Amino acid sequence: MINRLLIICLIAFVSCKQETNKLVDNQLRLPNGYIYKNHTNIAGQKAKKDQIVTIDFQIVDDFNEILSDSRKAGIKPTVRVPDHLHEDSRRNPLLGLIQEMVIGDSATVYVPVDSLKTPPEKFLHSENLEYRVKVLNIENQEVYMDRIGAAQKKLREESFAEAKTAFDDYKAGKYQNSLIEKDHNVKVAIVNTSKGELPKYEDAVSVNYYGFFDDGKSFDSSFKVGKPYSFVLGRGSVIQGWDIGIPSVAKGATAIIDIPYPMAYGKAGSSAIPPRSNLFFWVKVEDIQKPTIK
Repeated sequence: MINRLLIICLIAFVSCKQETNKLVDNQLRLPNGYIYKNHTNIAGQKAKKDQIVTIDFQIVDDFNEILSDSRKAGIKPTVRVPDHLHEDSRRNPLLGLIQEMVIGDSATVYVPVDSLKTPPEKFLHSENLEYRVKVLNIENQEVYMDRIGAAQKKLREESFAEAKTAFDDYKAGKYQNSLIEKDHNVKVAIVNTSKGELPKYEDAVSVNYYGFFDDGKSFDSSFKVGKPYSFVLGRGSVIQGWDIGIPSVAKGATAIIDIPYPMAYGKAGSSAIPPRSNLFFWVKVEDIQKPTIK
């Protein structure tokens, strides 16, 4: 699966201006006009159209502040080299840079902030940005999909084993002495602690999870779709037990949330949930985004 974050970055890097006042030693220009520097110049095969390129990248401003760092993400960003370049792609500095690199190359492309179509607010205090990129791999789509499929299967198996062990331990009373009792009889047992922040109402949270019935059978999982489930706390977009329980789980922590049926799917149940089902969720809060202040 092509990483959504990088796709968003690529779309955002639509430029109306390719000039920059920043000069660098041994500078080169991409076909679309952006200045770049290759720090390694490794011999090898450049990415071809329709191949998948896996990278690490940093976005750095004029004050050498790192505004974004893919190395902190759990999944490496990827991009497909398009088979046909429309006008926006031709003018895209990051996509242009990647096509000049081989596996193992490190390079920097220099981008004026005023060339960005919709720059985030944190970019606006700087005149120029540096995209520091390292190419980790270049693969045909078929090879990439096979590899990612195998990796996702392994992740599902390992995460299920962790979740099922935590559920069994909870049912055996392991966390009884440290149980957090919430409103409406919702209970939270922290399995693995974290020094991360606690989510608050109106925060957008991303959560990986496994859902269990009382007998230990799993009925749902975020790992089936290969990404965390994202929602805004307190808006009623999830069952009430999640809105009540998730605020007690810090970013990076894992927990079992014990939810009585009135705070789940109620007396009626749903297509996948029988009536009056008490539910248990193993959850891991992967990310927290604060609401945008307008």
